[in-house]
Amino acid sequence: MAESGLRALPADADLDEHFAVLSQPPICIADDGDIRRERTVAAVVLDAKNGALHLRPGDPRLSRTRSFTL
Repeated sequence: MAESGLRALPADADLDEHFAVLSQPPICIADDGDIRRERTVAAVVLDAKNGALHLRPGDPRLSRTRSFTL
């Protein structure tokens, strides 16, 4: 699912478009409050060309992007 969704993005897709793919079920598993169950803990987009790593902790639909220079 993630692979096909990311491949479908245009070559000039921006960061939010990448996170949109990673934020959709079944890729993103929402937290239901039970720590014994699976859930998405973060979504990461690596921009190797520009040496940047972009992270959204927890559910990527609900968190802000944190960016780091590599």
